[in-house]
Amino acid sequence: MRGARGLLLIGLAAALTVTGCGPAARGTAKPGEIDVRTLDVGGYPTAPIVIHVDETTDLRGLAAVKLSDYVVTAYKVDPRLDTGSDPQTITGTDKLPGFHDNPDPAGQSGLMFGFSTSGIATLPGDAPNATRLTTTVLQYGSPEEASQAVGQLYTFDVTARVTQGQLPQTVTSAKYRGAQGYWLDNTKTMRTYLAQDAYVIQIDTESPTIDRAGLATMTEKALDLQVPRLAQHPAIADLHALASLPWDPDHVLSRTLTPQGDRGTAQIAGLRGTLNSAAHPALAEQAFTGMGADEFARVENTLVVRTADAAAARKAVSERVLPGPAGAPADPPPLVPNSACVDNSTSDPSAATRFTCLVAYRRYLAYVGSDALPDAHQRAAAQYALFANSQWEQ
Repeated sequence: MRGARGLLLIGLAAALTVTGCGPAARGTAKPGEIDVRTLDVGGYPTAPIVIHVDETTDLRGLAAVKLSDYVVTAYKVDPRLDTGSDPQTITGTDKLPGFHDNPDPAGQSGLMFGFSTSGIATLPGDAPNATRLTTTVLQYGSPEEASQAVGQLYTFDVTARVTQGQLPQTVTSAKYRGAQGYWLDNTKTMRTYLAQDAYVIQIDTESPTIDRAGLATMTEKALDLQVPRLAQHPAIADLHALASLPWDPDHVLSRTLTPQGDRGTAQIAGLRGTLNSAAHPALAEQAFTGMGADEFARVENTLVVRTADAAAARKAVSERVLPGPAGAPADPPPLVPNSACVDNSTSDPSAATRFTCLVAYRRYLAYVGSDALPDAHQRAAAQYALFANSQWEQ
């Protein structure tokens, strides 16, 4: 995924997928605490790291991740769009979604940062013309800049289409009079721009058949949901103000296994932001809501979830509740209490790793992934030890 170099959202998409239930986990805990020094953790770290923002942190990336909690997930617009695709953080110099090989106006229009999420209707096999919705939210320095950007982006976009021999047809909205958009019948796509406060909302829709009216309806529904959502998140006028805020106040990220000891590609998000990066957001929401999850941290192939209580975390392990299709049970990590593993290759070819191990400790649940089961076991053991070594953090 393209995005920030600092603390930012990374590819949750392939690793996060669905709720699954299976037989009870074989890694059953014994009463009391174990001596985590006896666990085989390989070379993985087991001590919590203090999280802070310093001069090397990409503040635009931080802001983009924060914004992801206020961007509407596609399946909320249309339940058919149950497969997530290509989430992106945008930090001001990235190519905007949908511009492909065209010159990109992002660096010329005062863009500060943004976030984009996409959903596709599940179809058998590889279906390039599936129904798709992509919502992109861009923040500018002021409402005036956002309003100007809508006109600039629309003009730039349409001009590029004409240069390529395409014939964009103007699309207007009686409900959103400030919106500017176009329809391309040859590609069965529609794009609409709308300014709201200091934000620009870009809605891209696509259908497998020529359905201009249907895409217009989907676009309007997306705006109906997105406009009030953004009203809950006042635009960030000064990125540097982020540096003074506590980045990990609940010590969720500091509890997350960091294989290389570098938090530079880490994410902290709420449920909405996490679902915007899930490959199966509707099913992931079902899983996370069921366990009462309220905060998420991710580093590489490790996801830590703060659940409602210790019972919810243990239940998720015993039932192998995954944010991905239920894989076949695999051997659990030796001596690690409240743990279980699954083989994703039996159920989810798109999963980021073949094996996922679940580890519960008090109200925290971790998913660790690897293509090799022995490595997944060591990561799970290190994650359990890290949980135990983080008891002082409330």
